[in-house]
Amino acid sequence: AQFFQTQQQQQLHQQQQQQ
Repeated sequence: AQFFQTQQQQQLHQQQQQQ
């Protein structure tokens, strides 16, 4: 569960950087 949560946070951060 923790690993999946970490992936979500990384993806969200990447999207913010791209925008």
